[in-house]
Amino acid sequence: MSIIKLSICIATYNRCRFLYETLLSIVKQLTNEVEVIIVDGASTDETYSVVNKFQKSQQNIKYIFLEKKGGVDQDFCQSVEMAKGKYCWLFSDDDLLKSGAIESVLNAIERDDFSLIIVNAELRSFDMNKVFRKSILFLKKDRIYDNDIQSQNHLLAETGSYLSFIGCVIIEREEWLKREKEEYFGTEFVHIGVIFQNFLPKPTLCLSEIHISIRLGNSQWSQRAFKIWIINWPKLIWSFNNYSKKSKRAVVCEEPLRQYWKLMYFRAMGLFTKKEYDEALKHKPQGKIVKIVSKIILITSGKGLNIFFNIYARVRKRIWMIDELKNSKYYIHVKDGA
Repeated sequence: MSIIKLSICIATYNRCRFLYETLLSIVKQLTNEVEVIIVDGASTDETYSVVNKFQKSQQNIKYIFLEKKGGVDQDFCQSVEMAKGKYCWLFSDDDLLKSGAIESVLNAIERDDFSLIIVNAELRSFDMNKVFRKSILFLKKDRIYDNDIQSQNHLLAETGSYLSFIGCVIIEREEWLKREKEEYFGTEFVHIGVIFQNFLPKPTLCLSEIHISIRLGNSQWSQRAFKIWIINWPKLIWSFNNYSKKSKRAVVCEEPLRQYWKLMYFRAMGLFTKKEYDEALKHKPQGKIVKIVSKIILITSGKGLNIFFNIYARVRKRIWMIDELKNSKYYIHVKDGA
């Protein structure tokens, strides 16, 4: 039997429609050195039927059905525990692998002994027909971050925001298993906690080539976005005591309500109300100016901010933002050239 070098670990819940396309993009590239582990968090749709179709022709696809929904953090942890590969690719259940991705990753594994491999991605529309961003990591060539203090701080500062996308993470299984995980359950970012709770013992490789197509606008946490990004995210990043304030500040500011641009955008999306404002105040002491500015944003017209971001998106050619704004209750169509 071939030794499994790479386990593609997928946590899923009621996403059979998208999971089919995801698995289709993966199985075309499978080799005897690669397995797929799918942990189903108690889906009530046709997830099992979708997986079973692929299992009939692929022996290296494992499916674990959980009787009770536990959460994405727990499910990814279970998928890694069930895996046999030296490395685990924590892949999302609705995005697609581009042709040649697995071969490229296997080659990277052979290059050196890494704790972490970060895979570059493109951003596409919900239907995958339009490319919004050709590359999220603007790298002309592969980059390696060594395991010294300075390099590890650069790793957080330069890739921390992108790493919030779990599908780009390939981590050494042994390192994952030995690190603390339970304290990060419920954050939606258990992988961030695992990676940055302490400096990684081996170098990290960032692959410059685009290997993933991300599907925009399909998050299962849209209505919880404020709590996740304004409260949980800064709390998590600033919990990593070994990293400098400068590197953490490059990812997100410590005071939740100091994220003025995000607050304006969430207001434009109808996701920032007095309820969220009061909730944010409970989690971290805020300065007087921060409270005043964030309160001004809170009482600013959501429709007005929606129009502002609509125009901004067109000027900056951020088409993905226009697509997101359309889902807001405040959306007002703005003609091109406005």
